Amino acid sequence: MTKHLIFMIGAHKTASTHFQRSMSQNAALMAEHDVAVIAPQIIGSNLFPLANLLRERIDPRLTAGAGDAFLEHYVGEAGTALLMNENISGNLRPNMLMEGDRFYRFAPKRMARLAQLFPGQRHTISLAIRNPARFLVSAWQENMKGHAFNSFDSYVSGIDLTALSWSNLIFRLRKTIDGPVDFMVWRYEDYETARQELITEIAGEACAAQIAWLDRAANQGLSAQGLAYLEALGEDITAENRAAAEKLFPRGPDFPGFAPYSDKALADLTARYDADWEVIQQMPHCRTFPA
Repeated sequence: MTKHLIFMIGAHKTASTHFQRSMSQNAALMAEHDVAVIAPQIIGSNLFPLANLLRERIDPRLTAGAGDAFLEHYVGEAGTALLMNENISGNLRPNMLMEGDRFYRFAPKRMARLAQLFPGQRHTISLAIRNPARFLVSAWQENMKGHAFNSFDSYVSGIDLTALSWSNLIFRLRKTIDGPVDFMVWRYEDYETARQELITEIAGEACAAQIAWLDRAANQGLSAQGLAYLEALGEDITAENRAAAEKLFPRGPDFPGFAPYSDKALADLTARYDADWEVIQQMPHCRTFPA
């Protein structure tokens, strides 16, 4: 039986962890509605592992039948499967995340190699996007975890922020992947509304109405003063000192987030993002949420 495989490839910092954990805690409910939920850890550890496959470290002759075995074990009789792992697209290191006008420079080839494991199945790529002005600040903070503090300017050095385009990523994914592929796309800024419509599309209205979403953000960003605190420590950003920064300077009215842009630059980046969203809404075989 042909299955509908929905590859939920991020992007990072678009409430992806919140969505993944919410889906995992509702896996039994989703299964009742013919949808198998495959968590990031399963994909990352039990598909070769994933990193070796995506980096072309595995002889393609060794992958024959692996996708069928994976589906048999983890999806079973379900007609639809959510395969959730934003690291399919890459990671947040600047040399992988952006180049010229491109987000996730290696994502199309990585996704194409993954799709090749599942010939004969229906493929859909699910992608959440975010205003680049906010996305890059959040990605910069996340990328520093476990490493020494580095400036935002160094993170985006050499990149024309006004050129980065999510529609370009979708175009490149479609161009690179063999065979037909559909897209489901929503904006982080519309997350609460979009997620309900997305589940309705995937599993039906009755299922969507019963989903219990996590009641808090999975990964809260840091305030500007919290970041300054970490910079002053002069050491690697560990889980412990990051937690201390969050406790001492919780992001909110008293401690606002890091804001590297002028009002005009922020307005320009937001206008370009809105225009890019309009392009995506007109792309063929691309369903956007909310409708």
